[in-house]
Amino acid sequence: MKSADNLLDKHRQQRTLKTALGSNASSRLGRRGENIVTRNTFFLSTQNFAGDEKMEVSAWLSFGARAYFSGYEGHSLDLMFGIDHLVTDNTLLGVMLGAGNSDLEDTVGNDTKTDSLLVGLYGAHRFSDSNIILDGYLTYAAVDYASGATTFDTERILAGLTVSGTYDVAAGIVSPRARLSGAWEDFPAGAVGAVGGTTRQMLASVGAQMSWNTALPGTPLLPFASLDVEYGSAEEVGGLSDNFLAPRLGFGVSGTIGRGNLALSFDVGRTTSNVTDAGFEVSYAFKF
Repeated sequence: MKSADNLLDKHRQQRTLKTALGSNASSRLGRRGENIVTRNTFFLSTQNFAGDEKMEVSAWLSFGARAYFSGYEGHSLDLMFGIDHLVTDNTLLGVMLGAGNSDLEDTVGNDTKTDSLLVGLYGAHRFSDSNIILDGYLTYAAVDYASGATTFDTERILAGLTVSGTYDVAAGIVSPRARLSGAWEDFPAGAVGAVGGTTRQMLASVGAQMSWNTALPGTPLLPFASLDVEYGSAEEVGGLSDNFLAPRLGFGVSGTIGRGNLALSFDVGRTTSNVTDAGFEVSYAFKF
């Protein structure tokens, strides 16, 4: 097994967390005009169960899937569940559980599978009456690896912070954002190379999403597009490192159908310096 496999595994878990928690914070804290889901995630929330009143306690469910190609090939799946409490009208705190799976193959045919269970804390705060929201999380995950005839367990810590906002323009709504996340994972001796050790990963990005206010002809669906510039840095066991700077492009449609919001989107970008990843999303966020 190459320790780069776990960098991809952590990368997809971070993306699912950031997307789900950002969606929940935007919905729970009352920010207007933003698509509930913007990446390869199915998101359900009980936010509107009480009609127009904010619920003190709410739950959400998120499912995400990604595909990888070029330097590595394979796929990953994540299921996340969270429940949170509105401490004030502008602040929430919650707990979450998650399960993940990935199957990745490198360029010489080595296959690595992972299964993970995650537990964590998250929170979000909207500043005064503005549309600026700060949200973050801290999680612990137990991970099982299977690479050929080798199996072993690791422990993983994930943390992230996002600040985002929404602003009206003539054509629709612009949503700028900045994100920072980190991951640390302890490997036992003999699992990767001759010695054990800790891998470290950091991902920073700045970007924005544009949501147009004119629906596609004959439909209630509004188009949107996003562009982020991402910088990733990672240190593997044995002292190897990987760095990349690359754009991430996304586009899709979103609109109210029936009692909920339907969103379809696609995004593509880099996971490491030699691996491209892409995600397709179909989501429906119910309003009760």
